[in-house]
Amino acid sequence: MKDQTETSVSQMMHPGVTSQVQVQNMLGAPQEKSFTAAGTEIWIYSHERLRPHAVSYIPGVRLFGRVRKGKQKSLTVLFDEAGMVQKYAMTETDLSVRTGLYK
Repeated sequence: MKDQTETSVSQMMHPGVTSQVQVQNMLGAPQEKSFTAAGTEIWIYSHERLRPHAVSYIPGVRLFGRVRKGKQKSLTVLFDEAGMVQKYAMTETDLSVRTGLYK
């Protein structure tokens, strides 16, 4: 997922054409698997990239907590009963992780 974009995913996944086996060969095993009420499978792939925020480099400040910022990519794939991609959605969101007094 690290190098995937909406464009690259749309080029490799085609609803009704791409199978679960093909998705796993392209992206590896999903981080999560679940099922809908109808019994169809949902696979979720994600990748986070976090870097220390500038405040983390101030001497002594780290004693009070840390701030890390970055991006999270998430790909959710819904398969039909035959194991073919039914639909998918990719999102990219900003992340901010705060610890200690910065919460």
